[in-house]
Amino acid sequence: MFTKARIKLTGWYLLVFLMISTTFSVVFYVRTASVIDAEFERVQQRLMLEEDNMFPGMRQQAPRFQILPEDIEHAKQQIVYELLLINVALSSIIVIAGYILSGQTLKPIENAMEEQKRFIADAAHELRTPITALKTATEVNLMDEELQDVAREVLTDNLADIKGLESLTNNLLELARHDTNHLPMEDVNLKEILNEAIEKVSPLAKQKNIQINQNAFDQGLSVCAHSESLMRMVVILLDNAIKYSSDQSTIDVFVSGTKQTVSISVSDHGIGISPEHLPNIFQRFYRADQSRSRSKAGGFGLGLSVADEIARKHNGSIHVESVEGQGSTFTITLPRKS
Repeated sequence: MFTKARIKLTGWYLLVFLMISTTFSVVFYVRTASVIDAEFERVQQRLMLEEDNMFPGMRQQAPRFQILPEDIEHAKQQIVYELLLINVALSSIIVIAGYILSGQTLKPIENAMEEQKRFIADAAHELRTPITALKTATEVNLMDEELQDVAREVLTDNLADIKGLESLTNNLLELARHDTNHLPMEDVNLKEILNEAIEKVSPLAKQKNIQINQNAFDQGLSVCAHSESLMRMVVILLDNAIKYSSDQSTIDVFVSGTKQTVSISVSDHGIGISPEHLPNIFQRFYRADQSRSRSKAGGFGLGLSVADEIARKHNGSIHVESVEGQGSTFTITLPRKS
């Protein structure tokens, strides 16, 4: 991320310099050409005046000295050539200096970001143990048949909150891992990944009587990816589709491939996303509450950010199309080869 930012900042330095340098060069050339033309006229007039003042015999004996228009044009061309050389040399210096300066400028920000990532990863890791303990204790207490209804309701609500915190810590750890680590890529069978992802979300789908359909595609279709991360990305999209779909609806999974890319689409028939929220849904902690909170699906707005980060790590992308009130389609596009 910072390498791209450094190159981009260097490009801006170079662009600003070229704008200033080009403006200066044009002004310098126009002014210099004007001076040369004026001097040419003055010299020509002086030579003509001196020739008129000579006696006829002296005119024949005097050497013929004259500046031709071709000489002026040649001088102007030399000025342009010299200016181009100077600008190219200075641009090279600016690129090198700009790259070094941008690195120094971004270094404190990069260090701060690394510290933030380490803090998030460490905090999320430390939270997993007490959250797991709380979840286990709450689930054990809910098994008590003598538990009063009021206490059972409170513990049930607490368990839902604990599961939300567990999901949050897992997503934070997932983001920290993908922000800092390079994922080892290998050829992965897409059919196996999709089956595993559907199996993981099937309990949630059964709770809402939602059917997940797959289109028929080549059983041997593979993609160069990190299998665990790819499965996680598909699970996030399926989980998202289930949460925001009504009971007894369907979710369709479409797979298509070319020689260069593979596309995985997850379509639901849920509440959809309003147009003003579409550009922001992959931002971290962003939630389109106005359009999607009606489902009471909960969450912290990190799932799609994790999916987007995984796609980027695979040199791919996620695109969404949605109509409010009709449903959404999330499409993952990944390269076949790394």
